[in-house]
Order: sequence, then structure tokens, then C-alpha cells
Amino acid sequence: MSKSESYVSFDKLRKVLVQRHRHTIKVNERLEHSQVYAAPEDFDFVLNYILTHIPEGTKVKGQ
Repeated sequence: MSKSESYVSFDKLRKVLVQRHRHTIKVNERLEHSQVYAAPEDFDFVLNYILTHIPEGTKVKGQ
């Protein structure tokens, strides 16, 4: 069984991993790991929204 929904607080994010070819953005807190799936036409908008709301010092890989 897996979760269908979860909440991630932007101010607690430590790492963002962008997998553009899979249309997936992985957002990781200390003990919580989540994935955001976006349609290809919406991917850049979703990624930009996440990147503008994360705190400074958050690691971003795979842009």
C-alpha cells in the first residue's frame, strides 16, 4: 500500500531532484521523501513554482 497524497512544507525542504525525462520532481525533507508528477506542458511551471518557494541553501540537482 502506498500514499496517494502527502504534504510537504517548502521551508523544510533539503533537496530537490529534477528528472525532466520522467516528468518528476523529487522533494526531500529530512525524513519524508515525496515526488511531484507534472504533465510535460506544465512541468516548467511546476518546477519554477517549487524553485521560487524553497529556502536558500536547498540543494537542487538535475536542472
